[in-house]
Amino acid sequence: MKSGASLIGAHPTHGIVSADNGLLYISNYSANTVGVYSIDDGKRLNAVQVGDGPDALAFSSAGHLLLVANSRSGDIAVVRTLSYSPKGERKIGALFTMLPAAKQPSAIAVKAFQVP
Repeated sequence: MKSGASLIGAHPTHGIVSADNGLLYISNYSANTVGVYSIDDGKRLNAVQVGDGPDALAFSSAGHLLLVANSRSGDIAVVRTLSYSPKGERKIGALFTMLPAAKQPSAIAVKAFQVP
């Protein structure tokens, strides 16, 4: 692991680490993005445009989706943590869809249900 510093952004609000401890996702409120950073080499891999005022973050129960509460636009961005281009190229972090929420959401929780 390399040591050093990376510029995160002007107004980072929340961070969350992937289950394998390899990636760090950080919401950047002022830039309307979620930055994806490699923990092993300290480099930014992607910046995903997610909506206005990204704040709280949560992974889906399987970890394939990242949910982002956008407090200024009042919606939830759903980001695929891993996807592939039509050419088969691997992409870390890609906006999947937006869901309406309420005025100024500032927290998010995920509850996993099992159906017998």
